Amino acid sequence: MPYAIVLAVYNSAGELVKTLYNGPIQIEPTRLDPLPTVIDGTDATTITFVGLLPGLGQTLSWNGTNSQGQLVSNGDYSLQLKVRDPVGDVSTLTAQIMVLKTGGQNSLRIFNSAGEQVGTVDLSRMPLNLVSFSLPNGPQAVLAFDSAGNALPGTGLGINFSVAGGGVAFYHWACLGMDSQPLQSGVYTLQLVKTSGGGEVVITSQAVTLLRDAGRAVPMVRLVPNPAPGNQVAVRYTVSKLALARADLYDLAGEKVGSATDPGRTGTMTLDLGKLSGGVYLVRFVQVSNGAIWMSKTLKLGVLR
Repeated sequence: MPYAIVLAVYNSAGELVKTLYNGPIQIEPTRLDPLPTVIDGTDATTITFVGLLPGLGQTLSWNGTNSQGQLVSNGDYSLQLKVRDPVGDVSTLTAQIMVLKTGGQNSLRIFNSAGEQVGTVDLSRMPLNLVSFSLPNGPQAVLAFDSAGNALPGTGLGINFSVAGGGVAFYHWACLGMDSQPLQSGVYTLQLVKTSGGGEVVITSQAVTLLRDAGRAVPMVRLVPNPAPGNQVAVRYTVSKLALARADLYDLAGEKVGSATDPGRTGTMTLDLGKLSGGVYLVRFVQVSNGAIWMSKTLKLGVLR
């Protein structure tokens, strides 16, 4: 007697949404790795097996529909694979899939350690189908102030948002609350939410630590030459004894196309422009101390060809 499997989709309440396959398979499955793990209703997630499924080859897919062929609501779903071996023993493998239909509005909600919402970041100018985010400089941000208590420009938290289908969009959050004032030091939770006609879906969340620090001066940063006619541009800046500098180069679509560091604290970094076409680019200058953002500043760079 061969191995037999049942592959089915369940919603977050544990209700059966659709059975994708119920039948024999040549080789016992030991893993369940659907790709991609986020679908938007126009694509499908695919599960590949080592053994053959009679008449179906080695793959099964789910396109986000229920047993009636209707597209399901946004949310988290579970793929459940039950495997029965030749002696009748049954084992179960599971994997998570998120359905995130195109359309609706993304936002980033900010909660304090007591669970109270203290801020919202409008992401209406970002790509519609954001599926996750990461913090390239770590989960810590420093809010710098001048001697009068005013927040210095450029300080805050850098966030990389991943877009369904590939690509990354960068956003700089100034760490402001509901009243447009800088938040106090503490631990906060960033929650990426998608709102559409079907309701709200919390896509992912991550904790960050904000530190307020007074009395820092924003260092001088300039690009030489700018515009740049050649294959290199120098990033010259005021060196800090407490922070290391980095420069990241982005095109206007938000794709990172270059970077440079200055581990020796010489005050100059060189960005390679040799593979770039002419146009306008953005250089994000960052100083980091002990894993926390000391300051950041974005400058426009013209490349001549």
